[in-house]
Amino acid sequence: MRWFIILLFVLGTLFIACDTPTDTEPTPIADALKALETAYNNADLAAYKATLNADSYLFHFCEQDQRDWDAPETLSYTQDTNSTERMFADLGAENIELTFTLPEFEEPTDDVSSFILDEVTYYLTIDDFLSTQATCKFEMIKVDGNWLISDLWDYYDYYSGLCGIPPSWGLIKYIFSY
Repeated sequence: MRWFIILLFVLGTLFIACDTPTDTEPTPIADALKALETAYNNADLAAYKATLNADSYLFHFCEQDQRDWDAPETLSYTQDTNSTERMFADLGAENIELTFTLPEFEEPTDDVSSFILDEVTYYLTIDDFLSTQATCKFEMIKVDGNWLISDLWDYYDYYSGLCGIPPSWGLIKYIFSY
């Protein structure tokens, strides 16, 4: 009888543990952005391209970069991936670190095919020399059941800088676009 009670206790605990959601469960949107982060940290161009919707992707520069550095309004998929390829080749994975801090958000339902995630904080360090912390906005679209980045807007923030010039993700992309 004692073993039966212990068995019921163990099975009940497993049932409760399997049925209770946790805050750390990954979500499809969070997984898509984690894939972008991993692609950068591994300097893996193919993995980076796999996070973007090649048919519609645009990188949007902040107004500050357009004004101060004569950056264009956007980079197309081809322009962005060419810039990223040069950055990955020049720097290598050991010199790039990207992390995101996602805001609280509710995962879209299965019938939703477009989702905007705003105020995503990013931390980007290049070659232990250039480091920035700012925010960006992603428009995600669902293609064949997978969430891909359709648009990325870089916001200009004054969190950090080099010689009084605050860098941005866009400025880093712009530097490698030549």
